[in-house]
Amino acid sequence: MNQILRNLSAALLLVAPLAACGSDQAEGAAGGATDARNESLAAALADADGLSRLSGSLNETAMATIFDGTASYTILAPTDAAFDKAALSAQEGESAYAVLAAVLREHVLPGAFTVPDIARALQNDGSVEMQNMGGTMLTFAKEGDAIRVTDEDGGTALITGDAIVASNGVAIPVDAMLKTP
Repeated sequence: MNQILRNLSAALLLVAPLAACGSDQAEGAAGGATDARNESLAAALADADGLSRLSGSLNETAMATIFDGTASYTILAPTDAAFDKAALSAQEGESAYAVLAAVLREHVLPGAFTVPDIARALQNDGSVEMQNMGGTMLTFAKEGDAIRVTDEDGGTALITGDAIVASNGVAIPVDAMLKTP
C-alpha cells in the first residue's frame, strides 16, 4: 500500500497539464521544452530531428494512432543513435513486431510532463518512480546536471536534447533504449 501511495504521489508531482506549457518558450537547456506545438504527439515526432527511427517504429507497430488521440502521454524518446545501439531481437515464437511494441511501451508514461516538472519533483525526494505503460517501474534521479532514468532491470538512459511539447503530450529524448530483450 505504501508503494502505491508513493507511486501515486510521484505521478501527481510529475504530471503537469499541457495548458501550463501554453505557447510560452520553456527552458532551453538540454532536456528543456521547445515551443508547444498545435499538433499531435505522433505528428510532432514525424517532424523531429534525430527521432525518425522512433516515429517509424510507432507507425510500424500501429502505436502512432495512440499518440494521435486526445489522451496525454510522455514518451521517453530514444534517439536514432539509441536505436542503432540497441540489439532488439525476437526470441523463439515471438515476432519482431511484438518485441518492438513491448520495448516501446516501456518508454511511455501516462500524463504529460516536461523535464522541468521532473526536476522539480526530484528536488523534493531525490528520486521519483513512475509506472510506464509496459507495467514496470522507472526511476528518475539527478546525476550531476543530468537526469537519469533507470528501468527495473538496471538499464539506464540519460535525458538529452530538447523536449517536444505537442497538443497531447511530450516527447523527451533519451540516449538509450530501456528494457530491451
